[in-house]
Amino acid sequence: MDVLRGFAILGIFIANLHYMSMYHPEKEGVFFSKFDDTVEYLQALLIDGKFYSIFSILFGWGISMQMSKVRGAGISGTQFARKRLGFMLLLGLMHALFLWTGDIVAFYAVIGFLLLYFQNRSNRRILRWSVALILLPIPLYMMKMLWPPSNYFTYLFDDAGDWLQMSVAHLDPGYDIMDAEVVTSWTELWKLNLGGIFYRISDLLFTSRIPKVLGLFLLGFMIGRGGYYKKLLANQSLMMKITAICFSLGLFFNALMARYTPNVVQYYNLRVSGLYQTITYAFGVAPLAIAYMTTIALIFENAAVKKILMFFQPVGQMAFTNYILQSLLGILIFQGIGLNWGGEFGPLAWTILAILIFLLQVIFSFFWLRLFRHGPVEWLWRSLTYGSLQPFRKINSDSSATTE
Repeated sequence: MDVLRGFAILGIFIANLHYMSMYHPEKEGVFFSKFDDTVEYLQALLIDGKFYSIFSILFGWGISMQMSKVRGAGISGTQFARKRLGFMLLLGLMHALFLWTGDIVAFYAVIGFLLLYFQNRSNRRILRWSVALILLPIPLYMMKMLWPPSNYFTYLFDDAGDWLQMSVAHLDPGYDIMDAEVVTSWTELWKLNLGGIFYRISDLLFTSRIPKVLGLFLLGFMIGRGGYYKKLLANQSLMMKITAICFSLGLFFNALMARYTPNVVQYYNLRVSGLYQTITYAFGVAPLAIAYMTTIALIFENAAVKKILMFFQPVGQMAFTNYILQSLLGILIFQGIGLNWGGEFGPLAWTILAILIFLLQVIFSFFWLRLFRHGPVEWLWRSLTYGSLQPFRKINSDSSATTE
């Protein structure tokens, strides 16, 4: 699971840099390349949406395993999960306010509470709900096209963001909160983020991210509980069939989606091409994410390949900490607070940058975990959940203690 988390963190960072870097294709930045159009297409085909989907499946998987673990220790699994999710929500909101409004941690915590409603359902029913929720954005988008009042809450949060943008940050409504020319101090960033949080909620509602993520959580929850994933891993024939089917579906629909992804304006204006994008996303993103996961699981059985894949493990073991670090580095590199390189990086350049930063995170995580049991953010989250300071430093460098 740590290898998969590390793999997902890299893909999420590459996707996030599209926005963090303030990329404008119509402008000519310093680090633009003639290959940028090709790289952007490949990112839409292979990366966008797929890696947060992996992370979402792993989140549901992890919740189910944690609940089983604490039940074995005589603790209520539901109460533990609610407490853990509550502090996760708090940490996520702090990340969104003080660093980047593109935060997914707080959103995951909220959807995690919905996940608990399904914990006593059968695997068959959970699977049905999972598929239905992943496909639900299609009829929801059609409803938005045909019945505009269904967008009421989207506009409500947009209006709240506009009001905060004007009254707190003293900027025109809808001002781009990632504009490096304005964000020259941390105070300015926090003021902008306050309104940006409401724009973020509006976007999550418009893009129907709630059913998408809940559906992926449920899939992971089903895989994790009762050790069902062990049965899957033991059946290599079934795993290979799943991989082949998911790659076929995923690549086909994602190739179509990559064609429609550039039509962002038409998507948000509820045009027919936006519906095509929604359909291809629903049928393509989750299967390709699953194909990535099953492929890694299959090749992990090879000892030589396993050694290579373990390269991702330290970052995955400290996924929360590394996710926060990526946001901090994005601000320091691209905004006026730091290097002010916003708008200077094209898709090829930010992909290379993401890989270089990830390599540094691997090194940092490796040496950190030789001294400490958990990443700093993981330790804080764990201590808040249990209501007491948890063991942090390893007794010696050879300690084999690991995270959950």
